[in-house]
Formats: sequence, structure tokens, C-alpha cells
Amino acid sequence: MRWAASAAIVGTLAVATGCQDAPTDPMVGVVAEDVGGALALGVELPSPAAVASSEASAAAAARSWEASWSLPPEAGRTQRESTYRPVAEALALSPADVAEGLDRLGAALSAVDALGVEALPPGVRDAVHRADALRSRALRALRAGDTASAAEDLLRGSDALREVGPRAMALAWVSEAEAMLGRISADGSYSTVDVERARRLAHGARIALRDGDFARAIRRAYYARQLLKPRP
Repeated sequence: MRWAASAAIVGTLAVATGCQDAPTDPMVGVVAEDVGGALALGVELPSPAAVASSEASAAAAARSWEASWSLPPEAGRTQRESTYRPVAEALALSPADVAEGLDRLGAALSAVDALGVEALPPGVRDAVHRADALRSRALRALRAGDTASAAEDLLRGSDALREVGPRAMALAWVSEAEAMLGRISADGSYSTVDVERARRLAHGARIALRDGDFARAIRRAYYARQLLKPRP
């Protein structure tokens, strides 16, 4: 098979509702819906980096895909989009290879469905719906004999789930908290105490992200954002 094993960043991460840094363990289920969260199902999904190949263009695309996960969300998604076609064209994946990948994506979606998709936080729910739609489109392309397009949508659908995984969600939250700090005006809407506290929280969130403590990064970024919400 073409798809090598690659740990997926997919599943539900508990997010505490208090400011303390109490440990939180990954679990399957919906937790702290009012705060948000991330998906962590432990399902291995296809990716450009998980495709065994010595093809130069595919290898370059895989490196670009890997690097995209360190970028802010929109920039990362744009960079990932540029990798799907080179991988699909360079590897000439067989229908069986793509079907295997679609089975993996289907298994992940089935696990999420068992949780109750409509009970998920809105952003996570939208990502699941997007992944499901892309899988359906890939299946139609595969049946029509367009294996390359099917492979592209398989990769897009897999990444739709990764985007709401612990690492990706932590990066999104930390980036937003830092952006909010950068937009604060000097109009007196925020107290010095609140701004300083938000800066400490955002800094701590960035450190936690760097250290791979995604639960702590999400919590700290959340509270920084709460302090920086627009004031009337």
C-alpha cells in the first residue's frame, strides 16, 4: 500500500473551564463545549507526508505540507492546498490505494458520528461536515475513474479533521490571542491589569504550544481572548 503510517492529529481534547492548569487527558467525547476544544480520535489518516515515495515533486510537497502546520490557520490551509495536486499527480496512486485511504477517513468520520456530530462545538462540527462532503466527492471521482481528483479530495478531507485536532486548534487559539493583543488601541477600554494578564496568558500559551502541551495552550489562549474581547 502507498499510505505509510502517520499519527493523525484528530479527536476530543478536554478543555478546563477554570484558569488553573489542571491536567486534561485526551478522550473520545464532547467536553467543555462552551469553551471549545479539539478532536482526538487516534485514527491514522492519509497525508502527503505519509505517502511512501522517492518522487522529487511529491517529496517537496510533503515538506511544504509539514511546514504548513506551523503557520497561522488561514496561511497554513492555503499552503496545504498547493500540495495536494503535486502529490496526486506525481504518485499516480492506484484506485485501491485511494480506496484504502477513503476507508480510513470513513472510519474516523464514523467514530465522530457516534459522538453526535450536531453536539460538537460549531467550528469542529463544520470541519466534520466538510470532511464528510470531501470524502463523498472523492468517492464519486473514484467511481468515475478520476483517481487523481479522488486522491486530492481524500487529502483535503483528512486535513479538514486535522485542522480541529489538538495541535492545530492550539495554534489557532494562540495566534488569535496574539493578534488581539496587537489590535488593542490606547482608548482606555482595557485596564492595564487586564492587558498585562492577557499578555502573560498569551505568552504562556505560546510556550505551552512550543512544548507540545496543547491542552494548556488552548486554556491559556482562551482566557487571554476572554480578557481582550471588545468592550462597549
